[in-house]
Amino acid sequence: MSAFRIDPPKDRIDPSDPSKYAEEAQKYIWEYREYVKNTILTAMADPSGTDVLGHKEFVILYSGPSKKVGEQIKCVVRYNDTRSEDMALEFSASRINDTVAGIELNGIPLNPPFSKILAPLYPNPRKLEDAVRDAYATVWGGISELFADLDFKTAATAVCGAGQDRVFVKDELPVLVRNPHVRTINEIDMEAVRRMYNEVSPDEAFRLVCLSELSMTLRKAQATGVPPTEGWTDFFERHFFYSVERDDTEAGIPALTDEQRKRKERILVDFGLKDLFSDSPIEWAKPHKPPAKLTPPVKASPKPV
Repeated sequence: MSAFRIDPPKDRIDPSDPSKYAEEAQKYIWEYREYVKNTILTAMADPSGTDVLGHKEFVILYSGPSKKVGEQIKCVVRYNDTRSEDMALEFSASRINDTVAGIELNGIPLNPPFSKILAPLYPNPRKLEDAVRDAYATVWGGISELFADLDFKTAATAVCGAGQDRVFVKDELPVLVRNPHVRTINEIDMEAVRRMYNEVSPDEAFRLVCLSELSMTLRKAQATGVPPTEGWTDFFERHFFYSVERDDTEAGIPALTDEQRKRKERILVDFGLKDLFSDSPIEWAKPHKPPAKLTPPVKASPKPV
């Protein structure tokens, strides 16, 4: 039995046509993503090999924040990856990072090759850093697709603030709703999320996941007493992520049609989830309010023309 191994990206030869450099750079990143996925799939198909995506029946999914959210959360103590570590310990659950494949991929220094390939396109160091981060997300999105398709039964998330450009929305959620093994997510019936995704819209399904995450976190906060406690801080920070992401995202999402709204209402009634959408999560938390530093900045009024 051979040890599982993922090779680092190979050195790349520049294209003969400089006008195609951006296209070739993205191709290089996506080809590495597919190589990683195929390497894992080959290992999974080997009955005598290591279970490279071995997991428990309870998994934690995390993602984000989006770039826009990230620009506004400098005051926040923890990001979603750190939250997911705490959640995995609390629930005795598995994360993708805990798998053999995740540990192997985490150990590969992707920054040097990705920085090298992207530097000619992004001379500004800050923009290069963002581009490299996106390249990481592209590669991890491939293994995330595989993870979301495994035979776990229960999931919890740390995805508030993830946004449309992050791994959970782009890569995991479409697979998750097709996964027949998953029964509950954030303590609600997974079938509600499936129906919301298929009958209403992917964004409403993502919103349902986020609201159920906040509701689950609020119940834990309430059990810890009154603020300030770690549970309340966790709730308020997740809500801050969510509110900033919604402000950024909703303007670009088409309004639901009358038929979509009717289907959404039917789903919420069928699964007893109307309360999730009846008020904002801050209204749920009354009489407690978030600290001022976690309140999104007030948008300036447009100047008269």
